[in-house]
Parts: sequence; C-alpha cells; structure tokens
Amino acid sequence: MEKIKKSMRALLDVIFEVLYIAVMILAILDIFGLLVFVQSDGWMKILVLIFATVGLVTISDKKRLEENIEPELTRISDVQNSEIGSVKKIEDNTNVTLEKLDDTKQIKYFKDKTQFYLYLTQILLKMPSGVKIDVTSFEKNYNISYEIGENRHIESFMKTWNERVQNGQFVVRQLVHITSEQDYCELCERIGKFKSNYNFTVSAMVGLPIAPFMDYMIVNQEYVFIGFSDDMSSPCNFSWGMVVKGKEIAQRLQSHFNIYWSSQFSLLIKDKDEVKQRNLKKVERYVYDIDHNMNLIKYQGLTLEICHVNEKNRSVVPLLENLNGFYRNCCCDILQSEIERKIDEISEFVKKRTQEYIRFDRDKATELIAKMMMDSKKKICAVSLDIDDNDFWINSEGEEVFRANIDAIKKQKVMIERVFVCTKETREILKEAIDEQCKAGIGVTYTEYKKGMGGTYEDFMIVDNQALLIFEKNGVRVSMNRAHIEQYNKKYLKIKNMGTVL
Repeated sequence: MEKIKKSMRALLDVIFEVLYIAVMILAILDIFGLLVFVQSDGWMKILVLIFATVGLVTISDKKRLEENIEPELTRISDVQNSEIGSVKKIEDNTNVTLEKLDDTKQIKYFKDKTQFYLYLTQILLKMPSGVKIDVTSFEKNYNISYEIGENRHIESFMKTWNERVQNGQFVVRQLVHITSEQDYCELCERIGKFKSNYNFTVSAMVGLPIAPFMDYMIVNQEYVFIGFSDDMSSPCNFSWGMVVKGKEIAQRLQSHFNIYWSSQFSLLIKDKDEVKQRNLKKVERYVYDIDHNMNLIKYQGLTLEICHVNEKNRSVVPLLENLNGFYRNCCCDILQSEIERKIDEISEFVKKRTQEYIRFDRDKATELIAKMMMDSKKKICAVSLDIDDNDFWINSEGEEVFRANIDAIKKQKVMIERVFVCTKETREILKEAIDEQCKAGIGVTYTEYKKGMGGTYEDFMIVDNQALLIFEKNGVRVSMNRAHIEQYNKKYLKIKNMGTVL
C-alpha cells in the first residue's frame, strides 16, 4: 500500500512538471508573438508565465526536500519506534515479573501456634494424593504429648495428618531430634503407627536441644511452614510461625533438609520397607530424662572438649560409652561404689597434674625446656635471672637451650622474648651470649638487677600462655594452671617494662 501511494505521488509530480513546462513554453511564445495561444492582455500572459515558473520551482524544491530530509525523518521515526518497542518490552517484562511475584512468592505471618496449624490443616486438605512432604520435629514440649498438642485445633491437625499419611496420600520424610525419653517414646509411637506405610520414612538426630530452635515443613516443593520460639523459658517450644509460598525457596530449603537427612548427621530409623532396629536401639542408649534447666552452654562446649581429648587418648569415648551403659544396668548399684572410687582416683590424679605445681629435679631442667620449646606453636616469654655467679648461658646447658630456641624460631615460627636480669658486671660477662640471641631473632630486654628493687626476681618461662616453668635452686616447677600462668604473665610484663630493649 505504501509503495502504491509513493508511485501515485511520483506520477502526479511528473504530470504537473510536464504541464508547467508546456504552459511556460506557450506563455513565452505568446508573449513574443510567435504563437498566439490566448487572446488577452500582455500582463495576463506574464502572470501565466510566473504561475508556470512557480509551479516548476515548487516541484523542484519538493524533490530536493524529499531527497535531503526524508532519510533523516525515516531515521528519527525508526529510533522512536525502537525506543517505543523497548519501553513496551520493559513494561511487559515488569508485568510478567510482578505477576510471578504475586503468584509464586507470598508470605503469611501467624502470631500464635493455633492460627499456624489451622492454616497448615487447610493447605494439607487441598493437596492432591502423592504430595511429597519433608518435615522436622525438633520441638521440646515436655508437658504435652506430640499427638495431642496444646488445644483441640492442634489435635485436629494431628488427626488429619495421621489419617492422610496412613492412607498413603502424603510421601513423608521426617527428621526428628531426640533429647529425652519422651522424644524417644514419641518416635517409637510414630514408627508403630506408620510401620506398614512405605510412604513414611524417618531419621533421628541425637543430642542436646537444638539452638537456635526452628521447625519447618516443606509441602509439595511449594509451601514452607516455619515455626519459632519467642519464650525464654521454653526456647525449643513453637510460639509463632510464618508460611512462605515459592517454589525456588522451597527447593533451596529442601536442599538444606537433605544435608541433615544424610548419614553424616542422622540415623535412618525407618525406610520404605522396614524399621532399622539396630539404629533404634542405638538411639535408645543415649536418652534419659534430662534436667531441662541445665547449663546448656557448658554441655554444648563439652562436646568439643571430648572430641579433643579423645584425639589424644582414644580410650576416652569408649570409657564414656561404657559408663553410660553401666548406669543403665541392673548391676549398677552393686558395682557403683568400686567404679566411682577408681574414677575419683583418676580425677584426683589429673587434677594434681593440671591444677598444682609438678616438681622435677634440677638435672631435668634442660630436657624440659627443650621439650616445651619444641612443642610450642606461638610465643615464649622468659626471664633469665643471672646473679650469684650463675653461668647457665656459658656452659653446655645454655648451649643446648639456645639451640632449642633457634629450632623453635626456624621450624615452628615461634616468637621468643627474653628478659635478662643481671648486674652490669654480669651483663659484660654475658655480652657474647646476649648478642647471639639478638642475632638469632630473639627479642631481648635487659633489666638491671638491684637488690631490694623490683620485688622478688625469679627465673621462669611461659610457653603459649598454656604452661609455666620456674627454675629453683634445687629443682624445677611446671604448672598448667591458668591462675599461675596469669600471675607470672603480670610479673613478666613488670620486669620487662623496667628494662631496656636491646
């Protein structure tokens, strides 16, 4: 259509152009009397000539305008159309995104457990048969059975849930957390109820109550129901909840669920075909009625302590396992006093070795220092008291300790600081030994010894802030007690601050 219009305009331009030329020629011939075309006054003939001339000029200008301006107009029009298209595309994409957000990502908040379970029941009743559900059971409501709940609405939910699972309408993976005997009994009840249901599987995690507490359920890879506590007195009891509708979020949280469903963190208790009795018995060995007000901070940290101790002595965990089994046994009362006496003896022995000073003969000093230095990992702070004709650094003992210093610096990258406490005269005697230590990378400070100033000086060494060694005239004392180490740390800083860094 556009081509036809363009062709018609070009044809009309040619017709008028020919017409204007013909009129111009006839007007000129008529003016000069060569050919009389119209009987009229001369001025009329001139007007006809002007008309034809103007017509030709107009057509000529029109052509030039079309040649020069039309491409630019076309370019501007194309740019405008392109930008209009881009804006339209952005609007369309925005609308699609907003529609998706409206349709797939919704969040609902429920201020209490009752409202949460009412909504959960509504959603489950709408779900078709075969829906997959992943759910945790970490809540610790010690006063009310899991099956009953705190009111009739929650009990109604449990009834709906049990019926749907038993009828095979839901394919369920449940991850339970076991702390107490009540948790274990409720696990057994669930296994008994769904024993013949291939669509119900359950794994168990055993340990102290999970902190921070959060229970969640993923329904049909679409809905995520999450429950939290806001009660300080019951940190593992569900108080309020929220529901997120969104496939992507549900799928990501399902990946999180799979981590803890794995054998690294939980024991499979029931698969599609059978109950794993061995794993169930294993869980039973760890549960008992705990004190719910116990110091959780202490016991959470104790787990790491046991791991560390057992790395050094593999008999620790088996010992604890055997003791746990012993206290469950009917022979416990018969043998308890004997076993606990032995435990007390070991406890007292370890306490003396870790909380009190351990004394060694003086001839063990060099060996002890070298051993502690080689076992060091961070920093050694030492005070070397060189008075009363002390020639330690210029004899074989000093040479051996100095070599241990160099090895600790080079091999373990240990930082060593030493304060020499001696008179000016003794410093001159020890000048070569002190210079060697400076060159070896030891941070050396000199504190002049003056009788009666600075309190009682001692010859001692602190290793990694974990062990203290004190030289005495007739022996050596070693301590791992934190209070002893802190006391000598303060003494070290006091003596160092009185001196001059070399």
